[in-house]
Amino acid sequence: IATNWNDQPLRPEVEAALNWQAPAKIDEENGYLMVLGFNAKEGVDPVQLGKRKLQTEIERYKVNIRRAEPEFSNATMDKDELAFTRPKEETCNYTETENCVRFYLARRIEDEQEIIKKQERLLTHLSRLIASPNYVEITPPHLSASIPSFSAVMHAAELERMRAIRMIAEGKSDEGSARLFKLVSFSQNWLAQSESMVSYMIALAMVQRDLRIMDELMRAYPEKFSDVAQMQAWLGRFSMGSMGIQRALEFESRYSLRIMSEIQDVTLQDEKNLWERRFASLLLQRNATLNLSHDWHAVMIKLLQEPSIPLNQKYQRAQE
Repeated sequence: IATNWNDQPLRPEVEAALNWQAPAKIDEENGYLMVLGFNAKEGVDPVQLGKRKLQTEIERYKVNIRRAEPEFSNATMDKDELAFTRPKEETCNYTETENCVRFYLARRIEDEQEIIKKQERLLTHLSRLIASPNYVEITPPHLSASIPSFSAVMHAAELERMRAIRMIAEGKSDEGSARLFKLVSFSQNWLAQSESMVSYMIALAMVQRDLRIMDELMRAYPEKFSDVAQMQAWLGRFSMGSMGIQRALEFESRYSLRIMSEIQDVTLQDEKNLWERRFASLLLQRNATLNLSHDWHAVMIKLLQEPSIPLNQKYQRAQE
């Protein structure tokens, strides 16, 4: 108790990380609104649905950071959106299928067209998402935050790959390649702009699928990918600097700080257990704990900026 008697002051950078601020204005050209509203019903604008869902999430964040005990979301759907269950039979299983290009081309054209017609709403939403002039994720970092339904986006993207593969195989190389390169460019941008670790890992899976499909197509139809400049431009955009995991880790740092702060606040403000609250107030160094957590995350983020070879050498020297 004597050791923990005096808490540290909360450092300015930690306080800034805890005090997340929502944007003053929500940009309706932000593709992230399309992601949030991707499951909008027919006739409902997914951008407006996504904007409404984001505003609701921001309001929940503002309320919860003032509550002693956060209110968790029941994950109820908006009245204007549909539940999505991924039809596994429609798309290639990347972990179990040797060649996804051959998988799609082995399907009857009539069956493929039926799938496209069935998922026309999602494919239309995907086209709008890909065409969005910018993509910025707005994710309030609090304990009861909800996670967007990325499954429908991933499924629609895979159907777009399927459609592009068929076009290229049937001689419509320009149209098929244009569709494919629009999709792979969006995947790269999503990976670079991912805010949370969940979003980052899903975007990374998108990019991995793009790379695999491009590789399989180039092996099957090398003559249809003779535009070296286009390929170089796409591959040239890959960069650990812009697509690394640092951005996601910075969010995880803010998220962890917020959770730790909320948990401690619940303990210290518990009106039902007076003695537990008093005991916790003597043992817990709230600010010191938050400062230390911030420092540990800062170390991990700094390590990401180090080249891998020098890091290995340092590790070996440390073992010696």
